[in-house]
Amino acid sequence: METSTNIAQKDTPIQKAKEIMINWYIKNNSKAGAMLNSNDLMTIFMQADDDTLDAMEDAMDELMSDGIVTDGETGLVLTEKGVELIG
Repeated sequence: METSTNIAQKDTPIQKAKEIMINWYIKNNSKAGAMLNSNDLMTIFMQADDDTLDAMEDAMDELMSDGIVTDGETGLVLTEKGVELIG
């Protein structure tokens, strides 16, 4: 069962931005090494509210810190840990 803290965290702009990115990998049946490039980021964040859009960079940093993605030359690269998360 989720705690109220976990529920509150899901409503943060950073959490929303992370979910948008993770959902892109899920939707595309991504494997380790799949890249979410800058064009994809622009596309998936077109519908986001301003707060979520502003949180995108912090969300990317958190996903990298958590080992879910790495910083590729032109985008975010899904790691094996990321595959386990979305699997």
